[in-house]
Amino acid sequence: LLDETYTDGFLVLKDGKIAYERYCNGMTERTLHLSQSMAKSVTASVFGILAGRGLIDPAMPVTTYLPELETTG
Repeated sequence: LLDETYTDGFLVLKDGKIAYERYCNGMTERTLHLSQSMAKSVTASVFGILAGRGLIDPAMPVTTYLPELETTG
């Protein structure tokens, strides 16, 4: 599956330690990698936590919280 989905790196943690680590597509543990997918996941997780705590309203436009995005696509 990792090859079929063009995964560049895969890491399994167990009890806070690396149990398995694999790099594909010419990547290594030192290769710089674009992080858009990871950034989206972290952002969504933080948003979910804030919404769960009632600190952010998911029904409001994003510009309510980030007005600097008002002029962006």
